[in-house]
Amino acid sequence: MKPATKWIAAIGGLLGANVVASVVLATTAARGASQVIPDYYESGVHYDTAIDHAVASRATGWRVHATMVGTSLVVTVRDASGALVDGARVRATGYQRAHASEPFALVLAGVDGAYRAPIVAPAGTCDVELVIERGREAYNQHLVLEVP
Repeated sequence: MKPATKWIAAIGGLLGANVVASVVLATTAARGASQVIPDYYESGVHYDTAIDHAVASRATGWRVHATMVGTSLVVTVRDASGALVDGARVRATGYQRAHASEPFALVLAGVDGAYRAPIVAPAGTCDVELVIERGREAYNQHLVLEVP
């Protein structure tokens, strides 16, 4: 085989591999709906509000621990002295990253200082906004959780 023929075959092979890779990527990307983060623009517009909420959350002195137990989100809230915070209203909203078009909203029920609710989301990494309110105090936190 002549050197010129080898070069033509190599270039043709690379071009063919590029076409195959493009077809595979196009068909893979076309599965499902567009995965745009819910309210992405609005969260950017209200970024100053998010900063204000973070400052107010730190001012409460609360320490929040959130974890997944099975398919349930469990949140414990302690005040600055370490005592459990009872009687709070705890809400969580979020979405599984691969299924951003299917958001979820939870109201967690409190029992003995722990707040719990089952997450009905596909398994995987979830972005969750946690809002805890008791009286005039409010605490906001963004979480990244793995749902089994």
